[in-house]
Amino acid sequence: MAKFAQLWLLASLAASPAYLVKFRFGGLEPNLLEVLVVVGLGLAVLTRPRLRGWYLQWPALALLAAGTLALLLSPDRHSSFGIYRQYLVEPVLAGYALTLLADGARDLWRAGWAVAASGLLPALNEIYSGLQQLPQWRTWDVHPPTGFYLNANFAAQVIVPALAMALGLALCEERRARRLAFAFGAVLLLGLVVSYSRGGFLGLAGALIVIWWLGIRRKLPFAIGGIAVGLAGLVGIPRMLDRVRHEFDPHDPNNTVLSRLPIWRAALRMIHDHPIRGIGLNSFASDLRSYAPEIRESHTHPHNFFLNFWLVLGVLGLAAYLWVIVWLGRAIAAGVRRRDELWPVYIGAAAALVAILLHGLVDSTIWRNDLALQFWVLAVAVAPPAAFAATSPPSGEESAEATI
Repeated sequence: MAKFAQLWLLASLAASPAYLVKFRFGGLEPNLLEVLVVVGLGLAVLTRPRLRGWYLQWPALALLAAGTLALLLSPDRHSSFGIYRQYLVEPVLAGYALTLLADGARDLWRAGWAVAASGLLPALNEIYSGLQQLPQWRTWDVHPPTGFYLNANFAAQVIVPALAMALGLALCEERRARRLAFAFGAVLLLGLVVSYSRGGFLGLAGALIVIWWLGIRRKLPFAIGGIAVGLAGLVGIPRMLDRVRHEFDPHDPNNTVLSRLPIWRAALRMIHDHPIRGIGLNSFASDLRSYAPEIRESHTHPHNFFLNFWLVLGVLGLAAYLWVIVWLGRAIAAGVRRRDELWPVYIGAAAALVAILLHGLVDSTIWRNDLALQFWVLAVAVAPPAAFAATSPPSGEESAEATI
């Protein structure tokens, strides 16, 4: 039952676009991803796992406390309760449940593969949408295919950490696992290309640097060849240079940074007025109209990771997320130094974390139910050896074979 509950929760992450399927139930508005996660949590409870301390228990509790306060401060608690459940409570509980259900390195490999698989459906949908809109490819530098998302950038936010993890897993020694990781990476990369997400490519650039530095810098010819092929491929993508050129024209209305400057300035003024507790959940769109009436578009977040968490969850919530990120960095560094059977997972996690933070400079990464679940499963993938009662760690080859 424990393995079934674990696989259910990991499969829920792989099916993360299910959050787009919504229901009405008892005054609530759950979605299919939430249902899958709650069922998985129920299965985990039925296994009656032995409760134990969690390596992330204090930042997790701080985060939930900040979220509860933000919910109380929200002008619309009914709508905010859905965000509170799906962006905070359920992903955190899923991360804790997966830690309780893990008992060895094989389970951390499975978590790594689940992160890599989390972007497959969004990538495949982007590819399908691109094929459908291929006659309009000349407009993709401004209006790329969106698939089943409101914005192609939504897909890129999921795809890039998954791609980073897949590239890390491709460093494993077991041949079948390596081939599978490259297959994942090819699909994810094509999906990212179709999305034309500049923030996504920024995150991918950071991820590739991490993988090169930690994983393959000693193989200089391979590294140089890979970088050359990547740059040539980027230049060869139709309309991609036009997409990038927008960012170098200060008068271009499609310049992403310039379009975000008024939003960031308004967010900083909000922080100045509410420096400690923030503005609460689901308040940014309405407050933005007061602070920046010249912005006509509706924005539910300030398009920046740090500004978003400070505004929504206050100083406590921002500190809690930074606490988790610092812990992840330290755990990854320790895992990379050990160079044990989980070394590819740690490389992939490092690249994914850097991608999330870089993309978060121009968008609010983690702040969505699928992104939050991906983040907390990423935290499980780099769990320290003392986090579970491992009997005898499997060999690297056995760990890779167990994931296929």
